[in-house]
Amino acid sequence: MNLRFPFVDRDDEIQRLDGVLESIINGDEPAHYILVQGRRCVGKTSLIEHFLDRVPGNVSFRAQFKNFEPSARIIRYDCREEGANPYQAFEAVGRKIRESEGFRRILVKIARFILAVFSINDAITALENLAEEIKGKSSDEVERRKGKVFKKYLEELSNWSRQSPVFLYLSNIQWLDAGSLAILKRLMHGKGFQGIVFMEENDVANPNFETLDQLRRLTHEGPVMRLHVKAMEIGFEETVLRETFGDETFVKSDYETAYILCDGIPGLLHRMAEEWVHKGWLVRESGSWRKGPTSPTRSSLRSRRCWIS
Repeated sequence: MNLRFPFVDRDDEIQRLDGVLESIINGDEPAHYILVQGRRCVGKTSLIEHFLDRVPGNVSFRAQFKNFEPSARIIRYDCREEGANPYQAFEAVGRKIRESEGFRRILVKIARFILAVFSINDAITALENLAEEIKGKSSDEVERRKGKVFKKYLEELSNWSRQSPVFLYLSNIQWLDAGSLAILKRLMHGKGFQGIVFMEENDVANPNFETLDQLRRLTHEGPVMRLHVKAMEIGFEETVLRETFGDETFVKSDYETAYILCDGIPGLLHRMAEEWVHKGWLVRESGSWRKGPTSPTRSSLRSRRCWIS
Protein backbone atom coordinates (compact mmCIF):
# COMPACT_ATOMS: atom_id res chain seq x y z
CA MET A 1 0.00 0.00 0.00
CA ASN A 2 1.34 3.41 -0.98
CA LEU A 3 0.72 5.91 1.79
CA ARG A 4 0.39 9.61 0.94
CA PHE A 5 1.91 11.90 3.54
CA PRO A 6 1.06 15.61 3.82
CA PHE A 7 3.57 18.41 3.42
CA VAL A 8 3.61 20.36 6.69
CA ASP A 9 5.32 23.10 8.65
CA ARG A 10 7.85 24.53 6.21
CA ASP A 11 6.48 28.06 6.28
CA ASP A 12 9.85 29.76 6.83
CA GLU A 13 11.55 27.96 3.94
CA ILE A 14 8.58 28.44 1.60
CA GLN A 15 8.45 32.13 2.51
CA ARG A 16 12.12 32.50 1.49
CA LEU A 17 11.50 30.70 -1.79
CA ASP A 18 8.38 32.75 -2.47
CA GLY A 19 10.51 35.86 -2.01
CA VAL A 20 12.94 34.54 -4.61
CA LEU A 21 10.08 33.91 -7.03
CA GLU A 22 8.69 37.39 -6.42
CA SER A 23 12.05 38.95 -7.30
CA ILE A 24 11.90 37.12 -10.65
CA ILE A 25 8.32 38.23 -11.29
CA ASN A 26 9.18 41.86 -10.52
CA GLY A 27 12.41 41.72 -12.53
CA ASP A 28 14.50 42.73 -9.52
CA GLU A 29 16.81 39.71 -9.73
CA PRO A 30 16.12 37.33 -12.63
CA ALA A 31 18.49 34.47 -11.71
CA HIS A 32 18.94 32.59 -8.43
CA TYR A 33 21.13 29.66 -7.42
CA ILE A 34 20.10 27.82 -4.27
CA LEU A 35 22.11 25.14 -2.47
CA VAL A 36 19.67 23.07 -0.40
CA GLN A 37 21.30 21.20 2.49
CA GLY A 38 20.18 19.16 5.47
CA ARG A 39 20.23 15.72 7.03
CA ARG A 40 19.16 12.66 5.07
CA CYS A 41 15.37 12.28 4.92
CA VAL A 42 14.84 15.74 6.48
CA GLY A 43 12.60 16.83 3.57
CA LYS A 44 14.84 18.60 1.05
CA THR A 45 13.27 16.91 -1.96
CA SER A 46 9.70 17.38 -0.74
CA LEU A 47 10.39 21.08 -0.06
CA ILE A 48 11.73 21.70 -3.57
CA GLU A 49 8.98 19.68 -5.24
CA HIS A 50 6.29 21.41 -3.17
CA PHE A 51 7.61 24.79 -4.27
CA LEU A 52 7.85 23.74 -7.94
CA ASP A 53 4.30 22.36 -7.85
CA ARG A 54 3.05 25.75 -6.65
CA VAL A 55 4.80 27.86 -9.31
CA PRO A 56 2.31 27.30 -12.18
CA GLY A 57 -0.59 28.24 -9.90
CA ASN A 58 0.95 31.52 -8.74
CA VAL A 59 -1.41 34.18 -10.11
CA SER A 60 1.23 36.91 -10.40
CA PHE A 61 3.65 34.51 -12.06
CA ARG A 62 1.10 33.36 -14.63
CA ALA A 63 0.12 36.94 -15.40
CA GLN A 64 3.75 37.89 -16.02
CA PHE A 65 4.76 34.74 -17.92
CA LYS A 66 1.77 33.62 -19.97
CA ASN A 67 3.73 31.10 -22.07
CA PHE A 68 5.03 29.15 -19.08
CA GLU A 69 4.93 25.41 -19.84
CA PRO A 70 5.96 23.30 -16.80
CA SER A 71 7.17 20.35 -18.90
CA ALA A 72 9.61 22.59 -20.79
CA ARG A 73 10.54 24.95 -17.95
CA ILE A 74 10.89 22.68 -14.92
CA ILE A 75 13.81 20.35 -15.61
CA ARG A 76 15.01 17.73 -13.13
CA TYR A 77 18.31 15.88 -13.24
CA ASP A 78 19.72 13.44 -10.69
CA CYS A 79 23.53 13.53 -10.67
CA ARG A 80 24.98 10.03 -10.64
CA GLU A 81 27.74 8.69 -8.47
CA GLU A 82 28.99 6.39 -11.22
CA GLY A 83 29.35 6.80 -14.96
CA ALA A 84 29.32 10.59 -15.03
CA ASN A 85 30.72 11.69 -18.38
CA PRO A 86 32.02 15.23 -18.84
CA TYR A 87 29.06 17.66 -19.08
CA GLN A 88 26.57 14.83 -18.50
CA ALA A 89 24.22 16.95 -16.38
CA PHE A 90 23.87 19.77 -18.89
CA GLU A 91 23.66 17.41 -21.87
CA ALA A 92 20.67 15.84 -20.10
CA VAL A 93 19.13 19.23 -19.30
CA GLY A 94 19.36 20.28 -22.96
CA ARG A 95 17.83 17.02 -24.18
CA LYS A 96 14.96 17.22 -21.68
CA ILE A 97 14.09 20.73 -22.84
CA ARG A 98 14.29 19.72 -26.51
CA GLU A 99 12.18 16.58 -26.06
CA SER A 100 9.47 18.09 -23.87
CA GLU A 101 5.97 18.56 -25.21
CA GLY A 102 5.93 22.10 -23.86
CA PHE A 103 8.99 22.99 -25.97
CA ARG A 104 7.19 21.86 -29.11
CA ARG A 105 3.89 23.54 -28.26
CA ILE A 106 5.46 26.91 -27.50
CA LEU A 107 7.67 27.03 -30.57
CA VAL A 108 4.93 25.91 -32.95
CA LYS A 109 2.83 28.80 -31.64
CA ILE A 110 5.52 31.33 -32.44
CA ALA A 111 6.57 29.69 -35.73
CA ARG A 112 10.14 29.08 -34.59
CA PHE A 113 10.04 25.33 -34.07
CA ILE A 114 12.45 24.14 -36.78
CA LEU A 115 14.96 26.94 -36.20
CA ALA A 116 14.97 26.48 -32.44
CA VAL A 117 15.31 22.69 -32.64
CA PHE A 118 18.29 22.99 -34.97
CA SER A 119 19.85 25.62 -32.72
CA ILE A 120 19.56 23.68 -29.46
CA ASN A 121 20.58 20.45 -31.25
CA ASP A 122 23.76 22.17 -32.39
CA ALA A 123 24.54 23.27 -28.84
CA ILE A 124 23.94 19.78 -27.37
CA THR A 125 25.91 18.05 -30.14
CA ALA A 126 28.85 20.41 -29.65
CA LEU A 127 28.83 19.63 -25.93
CA GLU A 128 28.69 15.87 -26.58
CA ASN A 129 31.55 16.06 -29.06
CA LEU A 130 33.64 18.07 -26.65
CA ALA A 131 33.02 15.47 -23.93
CA GLU A 132 34.26 12.71 -26.24
CA GLU A 133 37.40 14.67 -27.08
CA ILE A 134 38.16 15.30 -23.42
CA LYS A 135 37.81 11.60 -22.60
CA GLY A 136 40.42 10.78 -25.20
CA LYS A 137 42.92 13.57 -24.63
CA SER A 138 43.50 17.03 -23.25
CA SER A 139 45.10 19.54 -25.57
CA ASP A 140 45.39 23.28 -26.02
CA GLU A 141 42.97 23.05 -28.93
CA VAL A 142 40.35 21.30 -26.80
CA GLU A 143 40.77 23.90 -24.06
CA ARG A 144 40.29 26.71 -26.59
CA ARG A 145 37.14 25.10 -27.94
CA LYS A 146 35.62 24.84 -24.46
CA GLY A 147 34.95 28.55 -24.31
CA LYS A 148 33.08 28.60 -27.63
CA VAL A 149 31.05 25.48 -26.83
CA PHE A 150 30.11 26.73 -23.35
CA LYS A 151 29.13 30.10 -24.77
CA LYS A 152 26.90 28.55 -27.44
CA TYR A 153 25.18 26.23 -24.97
CA LEU A 154 24.59 28.92 -22.36
CA GLU A 155 23.28 31.32 -24.99
CA GLU A 156 20.65 28.75 -25.98
CA LEU A 157 19.70 28.07 -22.37
CA SER A 158 19.50 31.79 -21.60
CA ASN A 159 17.48 32.53 -24.75
CA TRP A 160 15.01 29.83 -23.78
CA SER A 161 14.69 31.25 -20.25
CA ARG A 162 14.08 34.83 -21.41
CA GLN A 163 10.61 34.01 -22.74
CA SER A 164 9.67 32.39 -19.43
CA PRO A 165 11.80 31.37 -16.42
CA VAL A 166 13.51 27.98 -16.30
CA PHE A 167 13.72 25.98 -13.08
CA LEU A 168 16.58 23.48 -12.94
CA TYR A 169 16.55 20.95 -10.11
CA LEU A 170 19.91 19.18 -9.79
CA SER A 171 19.59 16.55 -7.08
CA ASN A 172 22.63 14.84 -5.52
CA ILE A 173 24.75 17.83 -6.48
CA GLN A 174 27.64 16.30 -4.49
CA TRP A 175 28.18 14.00 -7.52
CA LEU A 176 28.05 16.69 -10.21
CA ASP A 177 30.80 16.06 -12.76
CA ALA A 178 33.61 18.60 -13.11
CA GLY A 179 32.62 19.60 -16.63
CA SER A 180 29.03 20.37 -15.64
CA LEU A 181 30.31 22.32 -12.64
CA ALA A 182 32.40 24.47 -14.99
CA ILE A 183 29.29 25.23 -17.07
CA LEU A 184 27.26 25.94 -13.93
CA LYS A 185 29.87 28.44 -12.74
CA ARG A 186 29.80 30.23 -16.08
CA LEU A 187 26.02 30.36 -15.91
CA MET A 188 26.22 31.92 -12.44
CA HIS A 189 28.72 34.56 -13.46
CA GLY A 190 27.09 35.36 -16.79
CA LYS A 191 24.02 37.33 -17.72
CA GLY A 192 20.83 36.48 -19.52
CA PHE A 193 19.57 33.44 -17.61
CA GLN A 194 16.18 33.82 -15.94
CA GLY A 195 15.02 31.33 -13.35
CA ILE A 196 16.18 29.24 -10.40
CA VAL A 197 18.77 26.50 -10.18
CA PHE A 198 18.17 24.24 -7.18
CA MET A 199 21.18 22.20 -6.07
CA GLU A 200 20.24 19.54 -3.54
CA GLU A 201 23.17 18.20 -1.53
CA ASN A 202 22.89 14.88 0.27
CA ASP A 203 25.17 13.57 2.99
CA VAL A 204 26.92 10.55 1.47
CA ALA A 205 30.11 8.67 2.26
CA ASN A 206 31.87 9.35 -1.05
CA PRO A 207 30.97 12.75 -2.51
CA ASN A 208 32.95 14.64 -5.13
CA PHE A 209 34.91 16.77 -2.67
CA GLU A 210 36.12 19.16 -5.39
CA THR A 211 32.52 19.91 -6.36
CA LEU A 212 31.51 20.50 -2.74
CA ASP A 213 34.54 22.71 -2.09
CA GLN A 214 33.74 24.93 -5.07
CA LEU A 215 30.07 25.15 -4.10
CA ARG A 216 31.11 26.27 -0.61
CA ARG A 217 33.26 28.99 -2.14
CA LEU A 218 30.42 30.14 -4.38
CA THR A 219 28.14 30.30 -1.34
CA HIS A 220 30.62 32.51 0.51
CA GLU A 221 31.31 34.70 -2.53
CA GLY A 222 27.66 35.45 -3.17
CA PRO A 223 26.22 33.80 -6.30
CA VAL A 224 24.79 30.85 -4.34
CA MET A 225 22.15 31.15 -1.63
CA ARG A 226 22.29 28.48 1.07
CA LEU A 227 19.02 27.02 2.33
CA HIS A 228 19.44 24.67 5.27
CA VAL A 229 16.44 22.42 5.90
CA LYS A 230 16.22 21.68 9.61
CA ALA A 231 14.63 18.89 11.60
CA MET A 232 11.02 19.56 12.56
CA GLU A 233 9.79 20.76 15.92
CA ILE A 234 7.68 18.49 18.05
CA GLY A 235 4.06 18.52 16.90
CA PHE A 236 4.65 17.91 13.20
CA GLU A 237 4.37 14.15 13.77
CA GLU A 238 0.85 14.56 15.13
CA THR A 239 -0.24 16.53 12.07
CA VAL A 240 1.27 13.98 9.69
CA LEU A 241 -0.13 10.92 11.49
CA ARG A 242 -3.59 12.44 11.96
CA GLU A 243 -3.88 13.42 8.29
CA THR A 244 -2.59 10.04 7.15
CA PHE A 245 -4.34 7.66 9.56
CA GLY A 246 -7.22 9.70 11.01
CA ASP A 247 -7.86 11.44 14.30
CA GLU A 248 -8.79 8.39 16.37
CA THR A 249 -5.94 5.98 15.61
CA PHE A 250 -3.33 7.30 18.03
CA VAL A 251 -3.23 8.80 21.50
CA LYS A 252 -0.93 11.52 22.81
CA SER A 253 1.73 9.12 24.07
CA ASP A 254 1.91 7.53 20.60
CA TYR A 255 2.75 10.88 19.06
CA GLU A 256 5.42 11.52 21.68
CA THR A 257 7.01 8.14 20.98
CA ALA A 258 6.86 8.69 17.23
CA TYR A 259 8.68 12.01 17.54
CA ILE A 260 11.40 10.50 19.72
CA LEU A 261 11.92 7.67 17.24
CA CYS A 262 12.06 9.84 14.12
CA ASP A 263 14.10 12.60 15.80
CA GLY A 264 12.14 15.28 13.93
CA ILE A 265 13.05 13.85 10.50
CA PRO A 266 9.94 13.59 8.27
CA GLY A 267 11.40 10.94 5.97
CA LEU A 268 12.10 8.65 8.94
CA LEU A 269 8.57 9.14 10.23
CA HIS A 270 7.24 8.16 6.79
CA ARG A 271 9.38 5.02 6.73
CA MET A 272 8.30 4.12 10.24
CA ALA A 273 4.63 4.50 9.33
CA GLU A 274 5.06 2.35 6.24
CA GLU A 275 6.74 -0.29 8.42
CA TRP A 276 3.84 -0.23 10.88
CA VAL A 277 1.45 -0.98 8.04
CA HIS A 278 3.73 -3.62 6.51
CA LYS A 279 4.02 -5.48 9.83
CA GLY A 280 0.28 -5.31 10.46
CA TRP A 281 0.65 -2.98 13.43
CA LEU A 282 -1.79 -0.67 11.63
CA VAL A 283 -4.66 -2.07 9.57
CA ARG A 284 -7.36 -0.49 7.44
CA GLU A 285 -10.93 -1.67 7.55
CA SER A 286 -13.98 -0.09 5.91
CA GLY A 287 -11.96 2.99 5.00
CA SER A 288 -10.66 3.62 8.54
CA TRP A 289 -7.36 2.88 10.23
CA ARG A 290 -6.93 1.13 13.59
CA LYS A 291 -4.16 -0.56 15.54
CA GLY A 292 -3.72 -4.20 14.68
CA PRO A 293 -3.72 -7.08 17.19
CA THR A 294 0.09 -7.31 17.06
CA SER A 295 0.79 -3.62 17.73
CA PRO A 296 3.88 -3.26 19.96
CA THR A 297 3.99 -1.45 23.27
CA ARG A 298 5.66 1.96 23.54
CA SER A 299 8.66 0.43 25.31
CA SER A 300 9.21 -2.16 22.58
CA LEU A 301 8.83 0.51 19.91
CA ARG A 302 11.54 2.58 21.54
CA SER A 303 13.87 -0.37 21.68
CA ARG A 304 13.40 -1.13 17.99
CA ARG A 305 14.86 1.98 16.41
CA CYS A 306 17.04 -0.35 14.32
CA TRP A 307 14.17 -1.01 11.89
CA ILE A 308 14.30 2.55 10.56
CA SER A 309 18.01 2.44 9.75
